[in-house]
Amino acid sequence: MVRTSRREFISLLGGAAACPVAARAQPAMPVVGFVNAGSTDAPLAAAFRKGLNEAGYVEGQNVTMEYRWLEGQFDRLPAMIDAALAALIEQRAGALLVTASPFFFTRADYLIGLVARHALPAVYWRREIAEAGGLMSYGSSTAELYDQVGVYAGKILNGAKPADLPFLQPTKFEFVINAKTARALGVKVSDNLLSLADEVIE
Repeated sequence: MVRTSRREFISLLGGAAACPVAARAQPAMPVVGFVNAGSTDAPLAAAFRKGLNEAGYVEGQNVTMEYRWLEGQFDRLPAMIDAALAALIEQRAGALLVTASPFFFTRADYLIGLVARHALPAVYWRREIAEAGGLMSYGSSTAELYDQVGVYAGKILNGAKPADLPFLQPTKFEFVINAKTARALGVKVSDNLLSLADEVIE
């Protein structure tokens, strides 16, 4: 199994985004969608922009931001996700990154179908979504996380105090590529990127 650092992985993933459909032109200015479950929260948006700035992106100069606030009304998300995706298509976005969210995970089939209709490559955070038809996933191992939850539950049952248990970070990360989905989208995944995958789904 080939391993690489997170920095190297992100660099290679960026380089492999010769993967967007060849016929699609690259946008003059990338569009980033920001969706939050709460109400308008200036500090959170500012923190996100700060992170973009550190990566060399400044809103209005070399990146366009689209903000959507759910205000706790998750039933609004499908209509937002449709409108947001339409805006991305109009702006000729080359790819979509779906970040970790229990809400997104419970609607993975909907998201997969939505981006497939527009032939838009998308990267997710859980291998289960790639297994279900998503193009790629990179994130912590769900099985390892649940294994640790079981260990913690056993320690508590044996009398340990939850407050005394250490806070653990994930140690196993999985990179999965769904080659079948790539072919359906017309995406060419480089051999170099394929060699880094923990699993390639054919």
